[in-house]
Amino acid sequence: MIPFEREFPLAQARLRVENELSHLGLTWSSEGHGAALHTTLIELQSPDGTVPCTGIGKGRRDFALTGALFEACEHYLSLHHDCSLEHALIPAHQVPAGMGAPVDGMLADQSETHLACRVYTGFLDGSCKAYPLALSRPTYVSAPDADDTFDYTALSRYASNSGTAIGATFAEAALHALNECIERDDVSRFLRRQFHDNADVPLRVLDARGIGSVLRRDWIDAEAEVGASITLLDISTHAAAHTYLAFAARPGRPQHLYGAGTSGDPVHAASRALTELVQLHTVADHVPRVGDDLAREERRLRPWTRLHRACVADLPALCGKRRLERVTLPGRTRSGSVSHELDRCMTALADEGYRPLVHVLYSRRETVTLCQVLVPGFDRYYLVSRGGIVVPGFTRDPLA
Repeated sequence: MIPFEREFPLAQARLRVENELSHLGLTWSSEGHGAALHTTLIELQSPDGTVPCTGIGKGRRDFALTGALFEACEHYLSLHHDCSLEHALIPAHQVPAGMGAPVDGMLADQSETHLACRVYTGFLDGSCKAYPLALSRPTYVSAPDADDTFDYTALSRYASNSGTAIGATFAEAALHALNECIERDDVSRFLRRQFHDNADVPLRVLDARGIGSVLRRDWIDAEAEVGASITLLDISTHAAAHTYLAFAARPGRPQHLYGAGTSGDPVHAASRALTELVQLHTVADHVPRVGDDLAREERRLRPWTRLHRACVADLPALCGKRRLERVTLPGRTRSGSVSHELDRCMTALADEGYRPLVHVLYSRRETVTLCQVLVPGFDRYYLVSRGGIVVPGFTRDPLA
């Protein structure tokens, strides 16, 4: 059986990523947690014994292990391998707008500087556009190009490798990267509306009745793993995909953890939200530094009331304040091949006025492809959940 949004059976996919890790000279070890829904942590080792990065996978046991291997490989290539440093030095005034008011403003303020940019290609028209490398390769700022004259002090707050994804093929990687972009934009808009703006907007709560046996099983198993009841919210704002946000009635952390999932198939999206929620709670329970990070991020944002609200994200309390709208799960819309699903998603975004861009960082035909997708017009406010001192980049709201 070939998993949804994938082009190879699970065993073949695992073989491809293991072959790539071997090609890169990396070995790995794993640590697993969970009964029905698993969280697997992978630690990569270099030949000199150092640990360059880790990866985490979620879901049923074999899916969690394979996913963790792919994520660890993705993190190594996108944050530590030279392939992710490819760039062109561009005058700041030549960088197109579209990253949101804060980033666009920083570029305008330093218009005469030169900065390293990643060159992207338009999915739909093949046009080339360049945007700051530091936004998608956060580690770049620690050792910038000698001729890079841009001051990254403020811009680095908006840096994230979000939108970077790995797959066995280009279509796999690009679809997952595009879905991640949509997910982070939907989460950004949700956090802005509900916490930053404190707008009295109803919450769309997924009705557990009639969801089908597959999602019901995942929901029940997720509740068993976190030890609390779980609520699923529909936070979708784009016609291209469904986005769900899962949270548990489990107090005791400085931030209220939630999982998000996005896919063209609503069942797959909701399942991803549930398994991500399990992953976040599991990692927070078993990795001490994660709990320390959550506390430090919450403390950092206390001086800014609206940012602090969005970081803490007290979703159970929010449910007591907002009107709740019960929504049903839409019908499944699986469209066949991964390439077809990618085309459908891109076309739907284009119909809304967005022009997704892609940059292939690494590709070996017999193993994996790594790419990064950027969608000008999408917000980066989700970084507030990591303690980022950021502000919403856009005020336009599809639901307004």
